[in-house]
Amino acid sequence: MVARIVIESVIMVFGITIAGYFIGKLFKEAEKED
Repeated sequence: MVARIVIESVIMVFGITIAGYFIGKLFKEAEKED
């Protein structure tokens, strides 16, 4: 049971990191266009 909670939290952190990375790339590309 504990392992499942740890795995879910790791997946959530990993997903947030990937989302933040893509959002950062999009903002950088938007700044280049200006």
